[in-house]
Amino acid sequence: MIQNLPIELILAVLQVTPAIDIISIRKTCRLIRDASYQKSLWISVLLSVCIEHDMLVGGNGFMGIPLARLEHAATAPARFLALVPEQPFIGDVDEEGTEPYFLPIRSTLFLSDPADLDMMDPQSALLVRGGRFLVVACRGHLRLWDLWRDHADSDPVTSQVVIPLPDDSDLQCEDYWFGNGGQLFVALSVHDNARPFVYAALLVYGINTHAVTPVFKKVNELRLAGRSRLRYRHRRGTRIAYTRAGAQELAGVWDYESGNGLMWRAEGPGASHITLTSSAVICNSRAAIDIYKLPPGASPMRIDENVVPWRRLPRCSAQYAWYHTPRRDLRSDEPALSFWRDKQLMHTFASTPKTEISVVRLPLPRAYNMNSRGTHIGTSLVSTHWHIPDLGETALRTVLAAFVPQPQTTAEEQDAESNWSCSAAGSNCAHLPSEIGRTVGLLNNVDVDTTRMQLDPTSGTLVYRSRSDFSKIYVTRYLNEPATLHRS
Repeated sequence: MIQNLPIELILAVLQVTPAIDIISIRKTCRLIRDASYQKSLWISVLLSVCIEHDMLVGGNGFMGIPLARLEHAATAPARFLALVPEQPFIGDVDEEGTEPYFLPIRSTLFLSDPADLDMMDPQSALLVRGGRFLVVACRGHLRLWDLWRDHADSDPVTSQVVIPLPDDSDLQCEDYWFGNGGQLFVALSVHDNARPFVYAALLVYGINTHAVTPVFKKVNELRLAGRSRLRYRHRRGTRIAYTRAGAQELAGVWDYESGNGLMWRAEGPGASHITLTSSAVICNSRAAIDIYKLPPGASPMRIDENVVPWRRLPRCSAQYAWYHTPRRDLRSDEPALSFWRDKQLMHTFASTPKTEISVVRLPLPRAYNMNSRGTHIGTSLVSTHWHIPDLGETALRTVLAAFVPQPQTTAEEQDAESNWSCSAAGSNCAHLPSEIGRTVGLLNNVDVDTTRMQLDPTSGTLVYRSRSDFSKIYVTRYLNEPATLHRS
């Protein structure tokens, strides 16, 4: 009988049970019920969920977190996925103009404005996977919010002037990633709006989220002389890809740990995106997709006139999305990139020695656009799409999320660049089966700046700012908050 089993054995079994199932089976008997309310169990389960889903929600401070909050965070990925309907659209998927099911919004947190901020001072935010930590940058200040705290919207955990800026300068959050021990890294860009191309820099800051009093510390800074504007593009490990606008557009790769890097003259105009792989740099421009094999970087950084495309692929008319890698130490060999070519088929590629491709149909109205940065949950890649439902109200947007399968390895041996050839040449990949992508609506006719919008599917949270008032940051949740947070 299960009642005769030692509690230690019950806890050991529950520790390897999916978090959402622990909630379901706690009514089976008193022994399991009592074991399922032990905080040590949920700390262990949540740490396992964080590893599985690339989440950062703390560690050393869990003992001070209510049990209901631990249960909520550990079960959030499964509960959010359960909200995404299997039937992807309302109506016939072959018809133009089909619309998705919209998730009901359970709560919206509105962060208080700094006292010295007006509506034209842009705040930019990064929500760390797990839904606990939010990084906000504005006017030289960098703030860390703990959204699990009581009255989380009133005061940040820390607020620092990381760089003194002129009144017309703009500090933007570009990316985040984290390492072991609660260390969180943030990439920032600085632009002087009053004197374009005069003051520009990329900065990397780190903060220990486990510390009693967390403090941001600068890791490194990239500042280039002359008239330039730096744009953050992509990160892989400790390398950051960027472009420099000026008399002639340059592309570059910078290692923020060593300080080494190099720049080269971009062959095509408007290098809108750069993807770093282990062996190549892939630049998407309006004219072509250029693949570079780069020599080692150096310090100080220089322009290497000998760098030319190793391979050039024709560019087709397509939107694309790359998928954020939140960990500093890479798990997968290569990043994935989706091409949404004809507003119907989405091809997702991974650059590995063998071809990895997935194909889905997204029969959205042609007015939809795809954001260039996606995320992931479980076995799905997640991209966000938006359109303007009423052209007379240009500030209002409708936003949805699309869930597509991870690329699958085929039986064919094919080099990494062949994947990009397939996408760039407009191949239909007709030999591959396609399925209907799962979609769900997030916002309907809302004033949202889609360029600064971020979905965290592991916590069911969407962070965005208003187009009409850049100083406002909204934290929208699609999962109910725990019914009680006082249970410890």
